[in-house]
Amino acid sequence: MSTVFSRRSFLKYTAVAAVAVAGTSLLGGCSGAEVSTSTKIGGSNTVLKVKSTLTALDFNATGNTATVTFHLHIENGRWNAIQVGNNNFFIYAGDKLYQGTGSIAVSLQPGSASGPQIKRGQEADYLIEIQNVPANVEPLTLTFMPDTQYNEHQSIWILDQETIKNATEGGTEQPGEGKAD
Repeated sequence: MSTVFSRRSFLKYTAVAAVAVAGTSLLGGCSGAEVSTSTKIGGSNTVLKVKSTLTALDFNATGNTATVTFHLHIENGRWNAIQVGNNNFFIYAGDKLYQGTGSIAVSLQPGSASGPQIKRGQEADYLIEIQNVPANVEPLTLTFMPDTQYNEHQSIWILDQETIKNATEGGTEQPGEGKAD
């Protein structure tokens, strides 16, 4: 049995194959994760055109446990609005994970101009609080996902004991300062 291709069929299948190859090359660009990391209070990260800055940290220890409040400033540079709530944040205290509704309380900082939805060009300040964290925890890691649909894109702050201590004592650690070797 022989298969006969007309010139028209050949061109049609070649065009379909070319479109398929071009489409797969476009999808390849979507597979990479975008992660931005900072180790300082005052450090900014930009992911998915959303700039977030950890402006302050409140670490209130009572006995062996503490309540931690992160102050996060968010600027939306995307075309579409972003929703900000409990599910946008993950916090590691040492090796314990705090996430989602119940263990993380996200609220709009008093006086902030925006709400849970930040439109293009808007800014908002959020307070992210966790309780019952060990008082001597290290490291303390805050992860912010600007778009939970694309959870491989993350802004991360990793804070060591020295940074936490400076925040607790009201000290200021300048961005870019490193530990002495």
